[in-house]
Amino acid sequence: MDKMKIIQSDTKQTIINAVQKYTDMIVPTYGPAGKSVLIASNELSIKAADDGHAASAEIELENEFQNAVVLYIKEATEKTNSRVGDGTTTSVILTKAILDQVLLDDPFADTSYYKQVKEIQKATQEAVEFIKAKSKKIETVDELFKVAYNSYNNEKIARLIADTLFKIGSDGVLAIEDSRTAETEVEIVEGIELEKGYASPYFINADKESAVLNDQSVLLVHNKLDRFLDVVPLLKELFKDRKEFVIIADGFGEEFLGGMIMNKIQGTFSPLLIETPGFGDSKLESLKNISAVTGAKIFDPKTNKLSEATVSDMGSIKKVISKKDKSTLI
Repeated sequence: MDKMKIIQSDTKQTIINAVQKYTDMIVPTYGPAGKSVLIASNELSIKAADDGHAASAEIELENEFQNAVVLYIKEATEKTNSRVGDGTTTSVILTKAILDQVLLDDPFADTSYYKQVKEIQKATQEAVEFIKAKSKKIETVDELFKVAYNSYNNEKIARLIADTLFKIGSDGVLAIEDSRTAETEVEIVEGIELEKGYASPYFINADKESAVLNDQSVLLVHNKLDRFLDVVPLLKELFKDRKEFVIIADGFGEEFLGGMIMNKIQGTFSPLLIETPGFGDSKLESLKNISAVTGAKIFDPKTNKLSEATVSDMGSIKKVISKKDKSTLI
């Protein structure tokens, strides 16, 4: 099979064509008045996407070099969506606008590159300051409803979202599950969100971007776990009743992490390892908060040995959802 080749003189046009095609496919979904985009993954599967994130996930350009440009832009849009929960289409529009402005000059001239970067950084800062100055703090349930309705375009669901978010507050965590019925219901439970995700991609579900475990035992350790042998007695006890469990510790050494991954691959256990959020003494405070929610004992080499841990020392969690950069304990 012949490999495609690209030379420097074609690079500019390749970037322009890729960004233009990507923008044309995403922009129709923009805003509350946006339209749906039909996506055909094959001859028998056609679906409609009315938001930029869903449409973007399905886009793949036939030209491999143009597609490489699109993948690069997707990285930025996914980070935006992950951090704020929206903004995929806006990111694409801004990328196109920046490119159009940059191309007024020669983007490959060394003399202009530094100047362009500084101007983009300056414009970004000005835009952020302008948006902050115009922003308004959401304080009432009616204001929340307006935001939800603008995003979802369904009055009943928007009211449900607004009421729920108002009840749980700005520090609350929202987890969405598939319903077994046609109705949409809300259940408010005690939980905690950690600013740390799974310790290795080997722990995530094969068909998802996250690890999801239900009704699990959790082990808390105020120490970095290096020796896999330290938890072997506990694993033997766990093996009698269950194969899934969660370990939250200050860190994981290569030997310990490798041992857990090997057990996962072999199907012996299905563990989930999460690093304790925070730094220094704040890690212990985080563990205390988790302990209060789960009822788990905190193991610290200064006071008790992990090799003596039993199942009764572990806490319980109704559900754990762990993604790349954060985890939710319910």
